[in-house]
Amino acid sequence: MYSFEYNPEPHAQLLRDLATLYSNAAGASQSQLAHRFACGEINTAQFLQGYAATPNNDDQLPTIEEFERAWLSLTLPPSSAMMEIVKVVRSAGVRAALASDVYPFEARLARLWGRYNGFDRVFLSCELGMTKRQSQFFALVLASFSAAPARTLFIDDKENCIKSAASVGITTLLAEKGIFRHAADLAAGAAQIVLS
Repeated sequence: MYSFEYNPEPHAQLLRDLATLYSNAAGASQSQLAHRFACGEINTAQFLQGYAATPNNDDQLPTIEEFERAWLSLTLPPSSAMMEIVKVVRSAGVRAALASDVYPFEARLARLWGRYNGFDRVFLSCELGMTKRQSQFFALVLASFSAAPARTLFIDDKENCIKSAASVGITTLLAEKGIFRHAADLAAGAAQIVLS
């Protein structure tokens, strides 16, 4: 959500180019492989090797460099409007954290680029060994802030991550791109929840 203008279609196309990563007959084993990659359990080479070894996969896979370059080419820098929202929230005394499911190579470069600057804390799947689809991820976030779930707002564009956060009592906002078209829409939606 921090890169608010993010368009999920190019990522979906990249996954389709990688032999339809989540939809072919071996989808379950490939999904588990991607989960392990996002948790930092395996690196890019191991991910591609594991992917090549899954059943019904006879496609030519990219090299490590090709895969990482293609994936990073779809990554947008943070939206200036979203950066401003984080500043405003923090200046009002509200703590702000970024929670993201990212592969290790993404996290390494994003830190170098300063992409995570401006937050009180940053929680990355590849560093925590779990993803936002797991309730333990959010339990850890709450514990690190000593925060009450009901006084915590989590915003995400993926329903499974929203469900995971809600399962530990966190107030949530599903930021569907068809409804929240601009950062200002997102800020208004969040304010409505906070003020209700």
